[in-house]
Amino acid sequence: MTIEKIIEKNKKTAEKISTKMMTSPVEKDLEKISVQELIAVIQKAVEIKNNVSVEQSFINQFEFCQKYLVEKVSKLEKFYYFIDKITSCPYLSDDDDLYCFSQKEIAEYAQDYYLQQLRNWEIKSVKTDEIVNFLSDCYNCFGAKSFIIDNGANYIRLEIEKFGVQEDKENFYNAKYFNTLLKLDEEIYWRAMYPEKVLISRQKENNMIIAFNESKLFVPYKKDSQECEIFTKKNSSAEDSYIPVFTDMKEFSKTYNKDDYDIKTLKSTELKEIAKFPLVVNPGSVCFGVSLKMLSQLVMIYETELKK
Repeated sequence: MTIEKIIEKNKKTAEKISTKMMTSPVEKDLEKISVQELIAVIQKAVEIKNNVSVEQSFINQFEFCQKYLVEKVSKLEKFYYFIDKITSCPYLSDDDDLYCFSQKEIAEYAQDYYLQQLRNWEIKSVKTDEIVNFLSDCYNCFGAKSFIIDNGANYIRLEIEKFGVQEDKENFYNAKYFNTLLKLDEEIYWRAMYPEKVLISRQKENNMIIAFNESKLFVPYKKDSQECEIFTKKNSSAEDSYIPVFTDMKEFSKTYNKDDYDIKTLKSTELKEIAKFPLVVNPGSVCFGVSLKMLSQLVMIYETELKK
């Protein structure tokens, strides 16, 4: 079905159900419609509520629609989202939104639109029983707060916490640094050029520098040793060796088995002291390289210009 036909169907459903909401219960009707149609119903109900006086029963049903949408999304057979090929991670907007979809057709339409904006995104999906875990990982690992569902058709923003996701206080996450790192990479390697690009890139770089210096990273050490692990590219010389550092254990587990290493959490100044090779941050995903010169500059710029 084309996007135009999806939107037209949504409009008819929204008109019918929102009108019925004025006088009768609609719970049974909502069970039969798609996420897309339910979003359209909510949007139409907002329009009605903002323009005419409605009974409390209408408001109650409107609030039920909002809660039911969360339930309906969490039970989708497949939940689609964008991976940014620059970072190999879910795309994260400047507002800490993910871009997610209830239907593959809508995801493909949006992908084509953003490709024209020079965004190089790949469509991935998770199944029903993986949706909440996926949202929880994005929330804890790099600070995603909400997601736009079905951008390109009838869309709406949903807060991740409404899906029962909470801060994981038992495990260490450096979400602030990972968040700024994703946004910096997404910006500087995005091929689009616009007047404010240099200024925005500089601001995102400053945000990254602050986060790097005000947080800690995981560093794997060889068992019963004072030597940190060295990450070397296959078939390369020793000059292509790096010290791997990680923002959280999920990123660590993409590259190493935690049982094989002792793990230390180090600040930027401590990393500077132990670094005999460049750093590579989260080599299993964003793979952000930090040369020894850059490491010194990150600490110096923070101390002399950005530290409050």
